[in-house]
Amino acid sequence: MFSASATNAGNPFIGMYACSNNSITLAPRYLQPKFEDALKVLGTKVIRTSVFDSDLLGIFCVMNENGIALSELVSSSELKQIKSQASDLNVTIIRGRFTALGNNVAANSHGAIANPEFSTGEIKKISDALGVEVVQLEVAKHKTVGSAVIATEKGFMAHNDVEDDELKKLEKIFKVDGGIGTCNMGVSYPRISLIANSEGFIYGANTSGFETSRIVEALGFLE
Repeated sequence: MFSASATNAGNPFIGMYACSNNSITLAPRYLQPKFEDALKVLGTKVIRTSVFDSDLLGIFCVMNENGIALSELVSSSELKQIKSQASDLNVTIIRGRFTALGNNVAANSHGAIANPEFSTGEIKKISDALGVEVVQLEVAKHKTVGSAVIATEKGFMAHNDVEDDELKKLEKIFKVDGGIGTCNMGVSYPRISLIANSEGFIYGANTSGFETSRIVEALGFLE
């Protein structure tokens, strides 16, 4: 099984609560049994933690196979815990006005995209943290590109309004094929409704069968 549906405390926007690569998943400290069970499809070590004493890990961080970029809101004790359990990764705090990094950056291990309003210095820090080139652009006319795209080593899914030329640009940046679609019955921001890596994905429980088929194709699980 490479996919599962889930909610967290009844909320289908599960992407707000977790962030994953192919080896670890940052998840809330208190996991409901069904949500915890769904995370198994990712095949990762689950690190239960918080940022700013919040369970919104997917909002406050972005990661790839090289590193984790964390909001400056992370406390010293939270940072210490994450570093100790993710010792193979470059764990870096990104200071600046965009504290919701997960909403403003999308990355895999080939490339990253970011809100065009980040400063040059902030982009350099994000690039150093994730070990990839970061391209500043809008996605479907949205600056919060982290919410509009979710990328893995296998594929990516983008906002449903992305046009063919934009999709090709994203494929060039991430160096994988991707697609567009919605989740949770029409929501065009895939990052808030999905948690994904190369092994599998978890989707919000309100996602329809048609939407799920689009996710399977976009993330590269179509066989």
